[in-house]
Amino acid sequence: MATPSSQRGRKRPRSGEDLEGILERFGDALTGTSADAHTLLVAAKRLHQLQLAVERRLCECSVDSLTPHEAVEFIYKRRVRLASIAKNDFEEVSDEEASGSGGNGIASHPTKTRRELVAHFRVGKERLTMTCWAEGPPGPESRYYAELKPAVATGDAVKPLLRCASWDQAASSTDLDAWEALRGQFAVDRRSAADFARSTVLLGIFAELRRKFAKEESDSEEGSPGLVSTISICGMMAEALLPTPEDRLLNNRGHIGRGGGGDRDAEAAAAAATA
Repeated sequence: MATPSSQRGRKRPRSGEDLEGILERFGDALTGTSADAHTLLVAAKRLHQLQLAVERRLCECSVDSLTPHEAVEFIYKRRVRLASIAKNDFEEVSDEEASGSGGNGIASHPTKTRRELVAHFRVGKERLTMTCWAEGPPGPESRYYAELKPAVATGDAVKPLLRCASWDQAASSTDLDAWEALRGQFAVDRRSAADFARSTVLLGIFAELRRKFAKEESDSEEGSPGLVSTISICGMMAEALLPTPEDRLLNNRGHIGRGGGGDRDAEAAAAAATA
């Protein structure tokens, strides 16, 4: 029985050959073969399809303590997605609003001393709400706050997953039990709840916010903290509250050796963020 040409044209990978070997052979064939524009265009389209398939497979991979940081970063960039911006007080006043009270370009309402950003995120199938706000002039007198909660939760009685306050380290906290419950639903990360929280917040949420508002001004024209600086400082506070496994190990050793003071590094980071 004759074999169809479409089946003869497809070569099965050699037994035991890994993806790196296949890619290396493809690179050798590409540099050693003369091809016209049409052939290269078809190859480029096919490679793009393969790249998308590889990225989908990569996002489905589980994460553990041995997973390279670059792979963890790639996975969380894809698995933590910005769903919507519910509130953004940092947006500049429009020309129509500025001219509403006269021809001098000054708005009739007073400038808000507190500016707030509220963003909804998807972490797998779960929805989380990140709130960041800033008040006061830029510098040591300004105050910054960040809070992450489940999006379905309402009311002040709900304990946040993460809370950071620049003026009071005692008000900053992270609920590792809630993070562990969320990690179990995420089903991709096999690391500790602390590592899962760090990747979700830093590699996912704040990285997405920085990409979204990369072109915004650092400080507003009124001299109050701007959106970019607020996101940056809130991210620094969250990073201090969610140390790496290596930093946690060093902090635990230092805590045992000093008999206390395990939060000094986080306090220093929060103080530096507002300096």
